[in-house]
Formats: sequence, structure tokens, C-alpha cells
Amino acid sequence: MEDIMNSKRIIVLWSLICVLVLVMSISSVAEDQKPYKGWANRISTVFGELDEIIEGSYLDSVIDSLGPPIYFPYVAYMTFYGINNVGGSSIHDNMALFYLNFSDFPNLFWDFYEDQTITVANGDRIFVTVVGTCNFDFSYCTSTDTVVDGTGRFDNAEGEMEVTPGLIKGDLEVVVFDGWITTVGSAKEE
Repeated sequence: MEDIMNSKRIIVLWSLICVLVLVMSISSVAEDQKPYKGWANRISTVFGELDEIIEGSYLDSVIDSLGPPIYFPYVAYMTFYGINNVGGSSIHDNMALFYLNFSDFPNLFWDFYEDQTITVANGDRIFVTVVGTCNFDFSYCTSTDTVVDGTGRFDNAEGEMEVTPGLIKGDLEVVVFDGWITTVGSAKEE
């Protein structure tokens, strides 16, 4: 009988240890992740030639996969001014490609892909790749932004943000960011 009780104690103790290790690992991952919330207002857009895309970049891999965009054969350079909870004021520099999508013909929409650099108030940068969709007249766009790296406290950062329209009126276009980011870069390393 005593052997059975000892076996049960060992099983219970082992189970508690496993639960404790699991909780500690979840908690350490959660500590590295921070909510990313913010907004950005587009302040400029200019267009360039496709040959301005840097070889080996994310947009270069999009062209390798999908071919060059036919109906809008340019790269769009867009600059946004924003505010977010992980870096304060920020400048978002985007390079974008737009592909006309006929999959729901006669309804047409645009698929877009972007390389984005977010520079926060202290100069640290967040590097982001973007995949999104706009209706044909660009009056409604959504995207998923994936954090792929950064500098300073965002070195080796990861994350994901959903981007939706906040306000579009005339020339004023505001987008809203909602997601998460890790900030375990050089400023946080031991």
C-alpha cells in the first residue's frame, strides 16, 4: 500500500513540475511580447521605376514569385507620420507594389505588397513586410504587417499587426495598427 502511495505522490509531484515549467515558459514568452497599437497618416506618395527595387529585398522576391505588376508597373514610395505605444512618434517609409486582382470579376481589387521601415522617436527602426488588399478605387484597404527585424531595442524583433482604415477624407488618410511586437533587442540583452 505504501508503494502505491509513493507512486501517486511521484506522479502528482511530476505533474506539478510539468505544469510549473509550462506556466513559466508561457510567461517568459508573454513578457517578450508587447501590444503594438498606433495610427499613421499618409503625408506623401511618389512613384518610381521597378528597377529601383533592391535585389534580394522582399519586393524583389514578390516580383520573382508573381512577375512584375502589369497594370501598375511602378513602385510607390509612401511616407506616413504616426504615433505608437512602443516608440512614440514615428515615420513610416514604405515601398509598395500593386497587382490588379481579377479573381472576383467583375469586381476588381488590388493586392499590394510593401517593404516598410518604421523609425521611432529615438531612431530605432522596425522592419516590416506587408501584404494587403484595396478595393479598385483605393477607398478601403486592409493589410497584415509582419515585423521581420529591427535595430536598437527592436533588434531581432518579431510581430504582427492588422492595419485597417481609421479615417479617409479627401487627402487625409489615417490607418490604425493593432497587434504585437517583441522588443528583446540590444537594449534589453543581458
